[in-house]
Amino acid sequence: MHDMSPSNLQHPGYGPTVSFLGFSAGKMTLKILRKNLVALLLLLTSLLVLPCFPQDWIRTGTGLGVDKVRVAASDFKPSTQDANNAALLKTFNDTLWNDLDNAGIFDMVSKSFYPLEVPGNPAEVRFDAWSGPPPNASMLAFGDLGATGNNLLVHGWLYDVKNVGSPQVLGKQYTDAATTDAARLIAHKFANEIIFRLGGGIPGIAESKVFFVSDRSGHKEIWAMDYDGSNQHQVTHVGSISLSPRISPDGSRLAFSSLGKSSWEILMYSLDLNRLVSFSKLGGTNLSPSWSPDGTKLAFSSSHGGESNIYVTDVAGLNSHRLTSDRGPDVGPTWNRKTGAQIAFVSGRTGLPQVYTMEADGTNVQRVTDQALRARLSSLAMAEGPPRIGLIVGRFQPVHWGHVRLIEWIRADGAAVSHPRDILEISKLHPAPARKGVTTVAMYKYGNYLQQNNHNAFDSILTPGTATPDSGIYRCEGCGDEVASNKGNPLPPQNHHQHASGQGAIRWRMIVFAQQR
Repeated sequence: MHDMSPSNLQHPGYGPTVSFLGFSAGKMTLKILRKNLVALLLLLTSLLVLPCFPQDWIRTGTGLGVDKVRVAASDFKPSTQDANNAALLKTFNDTLWNDLDNAGIFDMVSKSFYPLEVPGNPAEVRFDAWSGPPPNASMLAFGDLGATGNNLLVHGWLYDVKNVGSPQVLGKQYTDAATTDAARLIAHKFANEIIFRLGGGIPGIAESKVFFVSDRSGHKEIWAMDYDGSNQHQVTHVGSISLSPRISPDGSRLAFSSLGKSSWEILMYSLDLNRLVSFSKLGGTNLSPSWSPDGTKLAFSSSHGGESNIYVTDVAGLNSHRLTSDRGPDVGPTWNRKTGAQIAFVSGRTGLPQVYTMEADGTNVQRVTDQALRARLSSLAMAEGPPRIGLIVGRFQPVHWGHVRLIEWIRADGAAVSHPRDILEISKLHPAPARKGVTTVAMYKYGNYLQQNNHNAFDSILTPGTATPDSGIYRCEGCGDEVASNKGNPLPPQNHHQHASGQGAIRWRMIVFAQQR
């Protein structure tokens, strides 16, 4: 079994390299080394007597050559005497400052330069105190916030403090529930207004949401958070394994893959209703949903017809159309976000996974990549790994006495899958059409490389997290998932491999022994 430890992940063919003063060399003869050393000493000696000149610097980044607007964002003041104001103000003020600072297009004035008295409304603005030193601000964001019972009221202004005659650039009023989540959302909204006005009409990202997978609740569910990592909360409560969340263009629906009672399904969650909504089941393994730019269609990979192909349906999972029909598998569809007229996907139809494009109706299929693997493969096993990993190829090598040894898993881009967690998660492979529910790992051409063996090690049942007694491939008796493991490495723990109802207990059995010499 291939050792996946970091110490063994080396690049063959590269020797040690010595680098100094911009010159690099591998193996050098003693003669060359002596000559370089003499030259180096002469160079250093000459540098000691040369006068020192200012160094040239190269600046990189965004907005070079454009002076950033100098913005001050004073802490908003309380407008009521409610006891909740302190917590709400801290959340609001911290969020607003961070949003403006993260935008990267402003020169934010340090709060240590602010006047002692900050304004809560336009009548309290002292223009000279903000436009002159030490703040030297061009723009000032200020306002007030007040809770009254369960209601929250916020007033926000943006002033051009160098334009005393007509200073107001922006004036907004917001109302919401008196909660920290609402205060944070209002701060995001106000920050986006400022970014839009001062950033040349480009919308900000402060109200953006990030959807991700987490098992912190005991199951792999879909979670959401603000763009800055705050306000993390669980969205789905399926109680199984949910992956690949994809938000609709209008932000109202969330499509994702989830392990049902017998197979992977596409589920649909309404963020407006806070619950799952109807989405038709095709059957087979359904993964990697992708929204069309207009939000009216969903593309995904499905083995409904036996092979994994790309399908398109409406938002309810109806009116399905199969776009590809070659022996694949075809997985990972992605729409052209600009036109919506093309779909890119990964296919193994030529033997190795490559990227293809096609029209949205399945015509004009074009191969885009020509990625060759780093070494000649003796035999291959191709499968869909978890959507986070994508299409994978198992590289096997024949060894003595008819055994095969798993060398490595290789991703669609030709890179080896080396992280232990990724290796453990490469588990859900394509069901063999003739034997429903039975998964296969290796495809082979020459049977003389395989040998049947009745050793009792193949009858041992192992529990989650158990250290494997032998290197090989282990299969879960309940769901058919398979993992490759080195001897002594733990099998997936309970929280990394979970069963849906009806699949029974998690029980691992070795099905392929990997001989190592």
